[in-house]
Parts: sequence; C-alpha cells; structure tokens
Amino acid sequence: MRRIDVIRNESRRRTFNALGERGVSLVEYYVMNTVGYEIILKPDELASWSVGESMDDPWGEFPLSEHLDAINHCIEKQWLKILTKEECELEVERRRSERLPDLTDAFLSPGTVDFTQEGCLLYRRIKQEINGEKHLQFKDSGWNLDEERKEVHILAETEEMCRRRISEFENNPSGYLGVGGVEVPAKVVNISGPTPIGPWRPNRFIVIPNGFYAKVDYEVVNLPSG
Repeated sequence: MRRIDVIRNESRRRTFNALGERGVSLVEYYVMNTVGYEIILKPDELASWSVGESMDDPWGEFPLSEHLDAINHCIEKQWLKILTKEECELEVERRRSERLPDLTDAFLSPGTVDFTQEGCLLYRRIKQEINGEKHLQFKDSGWNLDEERKEVHILAETEEMCRRRISEFENNPSGYLGVGGVEVPAKVVNISGPTPIGPWRPNRFIVIPNGFYAKVDYEVVNLPSG
C-alpha cells in the first residue's frame, strides 16, 4: 500500500472515530466545517455552500436536502443556532468594549447560522482529534487588516504559527487586499514581532491564555500606466 493511501486511511479512521464517539453524522460535520471556516450564512445559503465544499469528497456526498436537514439537526442539538438581531447587537457591543486582542469578525447578521458555545467547543475537539494540535493552532491564528493605516495585526498561539502567518502575508500581500477578487498591488515595508502577549481571542467563543502578536506594515504599489 502506498504511503499516501496509508495516510488517507488513517485520516478516515480518525475522522469517523471522532464523529462516532460524539454522535455527529458526516453531513453534520460538513455543515459544521463550513461554519468553522467563518462562512456565516442563512440556512438555505449555508446548505448550498456546504454541498459545494464537500463535493467529490471520497468519504461521502449528500444532496442539498440532507445538508438542510443536517443544519436543522445541529440546531436541535444546540450545536448551531440562527442568530437574532439582539445577539448580533450584543456581539458588536462586546467587540466595542473588549480589551483582549481579538480576531473575531463582528459582521454577523440576523437570520444567519453560527455556532453555539457548545457547538464551537465540540467542533474544536473533533478537529484536534482528526488533524492534531498544530492544525488547530494554525486554524486559530490569523490577522486583522487595517486598510486605512495599511497595517496587518497578526495573532497566534505559538511563535511558529505567528511566523507562518507573517510569511503567508509577506509572500503575497496583494492576494489578501482588494475587493471582489480584484487584487491591490502592494509590498511589505516593515515587520514588528513576533512578541509574546497574554490572553487573546481567536473567535467570540474562545479565550487563549497566551500567544504572540506581530504587526506587518505594507504600502500600495502604483503600477506604471500603459
């Protein structure tokens, strides 16, 4: 058996063991995985996106109706919830008053589907068991982009993960700027850090007790006309 087949078989075993131990079906996991990548949509849109994300998955494919059913089942099990206007307003206020460094996206809207606290913790445990601690740490890490000041503020649990995020942006700054797929030519002009920090949030549900921070300054490059 080829090494790649051994790795796939082991990954499949870990996945189905982790899901089976917690009563999570494969299609429910697909839906949770979509939300886990911060794709926060209304139920019908989320189901369609989840279908696209899991298309051609060798472990199983499901029709749109089963993705919709999975969303409803996850809501019944209190792993997911449909956000209310009041919850969205409370999250905006939390971010406004929060003193911890935070990667949370505050642009939630009523009627969209997001994790509950219980669902987020369950999803993290499953991902850790399937992919390991380093994968989870990298998934937690990320950055906030301040386009007005042309700064990127990076947060990560370990120095290694922080440096990986620095390299990710440094190697392709233009790929992370712009709107609607139109890139903005840019170059990195300064990097500060990584510097150890105290508690920080990778998302609105989790506080990590310590980590690393870095700041990347960039400038927009004006391409010659013609």
